[in-house]
Amino acid sequence: MTFSAAASSSAALQARLLARLQSWRDAPLWLVALSGGLDSSVLLELLCQLRSQQALPRLQAIHIHHGLQAVADDWVLHCENFCAARGVPLQVVRVQVDAGPASSGRRARRVTVPSSRHCRPAACC
Repeated sequence: MTFSAAASSSAALQARLLARLQSWRDAPLWLVALSGGLDSSVLLELLCQLRSQQALPRLQAIHIHHGLQAVADDWVLHCENFCAARGVPLQVVRVQVDAGPASSGRRARRVTVPSSRHCRPAACC
């Protein structure tokens, strides 16, 4: 992919993202659930690019630390570095999960993100 094609693709993604978030443009804060994986990282990167181009709500990231993987602490470090490089505040919330890692992790995120001190359920879920 050439540079101009990549720039065009990024601009198209930004436009689609803004269209999807139009209803929340007046929110005081956009809270991004950041796993550190590709999807959430690209989302946060696009939002950071957009905020440099126009007025958007404040950005903040939240990382839910389940402790389900041996490398879970490495994900926290990755998210901290990723956010610091972009000037995005990061809140790391450690949760305890029980049986069934995947389903327990999802349940923990659904409970934790809306109860975050910076999030109202209607605004971010």
